[in-house]
Amino acid sequence: MFRTRVHIDKVSLMAAASMAVLLWSLQTHPAAAEEAAPADAPAAAASAAPAESDVSPEPAGPTETTPIAGESTNEPAEDTQQPDREASPSVEASAPPVTPLIRISGNIWRMNPGIVFLRTPIGLVTLSCKTCLRNVRGGPTVTLFVHGSHGAVTITPRGSGSPTQRYLWGPLSYATPDKKALRLWTPDGDEEFLIDSVARKLASFEAGRNVTVEVDAAGKILGIHDLHYDLQVSQLPSHSSQTEMQVTGSVSKIKNGYVHVKTRVGMLPITGKTGLCRKKNQCQVKVGQDLTLWIHDTSVAIDLYDSGSTALATRLLSGKLTYDGPEKKALSLWTPDGEASIPTDQAKDSLSSLKEGTPIIVELDGDGAVHTIRKGS
Repeated sequence: MFRTRVHIDKVSLMAAASMAVLLWSLQTHPAAAEEAAPADAPAAAASAAPAESDVSPEPAGPTETTPIAGESTNEPAEDTQQPDREASPSVEASAPPVTPLIRISGNIWRMNPGIVFLRTPIGLVTLSCKTCLRNVRGGPTVTLFVHGSHGAVTITPRGSGSPTQRYLWGPLSYATPDKKALRLWTPDGDEEFLIDSVARKLASFEAGRNVTVEVDAAGKILGIHDLHYDLQVSQLPSHSSQTEMQVTGSVSKIKNGYVHVKTRVGMLPITGKTGLCRKKNQCQVKVGQDLTLWIHDTSVAIDLYDSGSTALATRLLSGKLTYDGPEKKALSLWTPDGEASIPTDQAKDSLSSLKEGTPIIVELDGDGAVHTIRKGS
């Protein structure tokens, strides 16, 4: 501290001496002082410039250093926006699946005027249309798709790898501002179809109204129809068929071993053999209770929820007996969350007499603990 004070005193003495010399110069040589002044002014301005830049005013609009929305920048503040843009795909990946979601293929069992009955792995499916489905011959494979508010029926001739007839439906949506093409969901993704042949008829349809069109193999719209479908789950799939279903609804009634569920695809009767009923008149669901049904190939899962709540009360899993390892300490079953390993501790006696491949029903509580494992129908 003492040395610092001495140093400051010396600087002060030197500054005082300089001022004295300057005053003497002004008094004795005023012209020389005027010539020296312009050279000193720029030096003073330059020394003040950094201080002014430290407190610069905000620009009124976008500048070279002000990022415009959508542009990238090297400023640290923008680093917080980049992760948001990168995170958007993960949000889409975590989005809930489209429901209802259905894919069922079958063959024609019977045909009446305007009605086609299909035999499928889960039971009969009925297609009705007064103006279409008239030239369905030769034992084709008929597939019903439901994708939210959209859907399709495809007809594939025997021995052919692609459908020759397609019926597509969904809310009326034009693909172009001039309304010359429709955009519709198909099993292969969204597609656009020119409406030349049906433009006059579609002109009377309001946007968003459900519309069903017939499309040939070349993608040409052949006509507008009124197609309906009706389905039921009267049996569990016994063989691999790429059947897929996810439907949520509320129990409307229980009768003759069937649980009738009100869903977005209409009234859906579900057989009690899925585990919903232990016996014909002993079902473990109540009218008004909500449930979700999944079918994945030959596996079936049903989630039952507490009344007036979204809390899971019971999960029923139906499939074929498959052990998860030679020790037979666990079963391997498909669930809506993927393949699951289910302990067999509580069901060793009931499983000991069953061969692998036998249909079984596993009942889990809301926490995923095994309640019962029994033979299926």
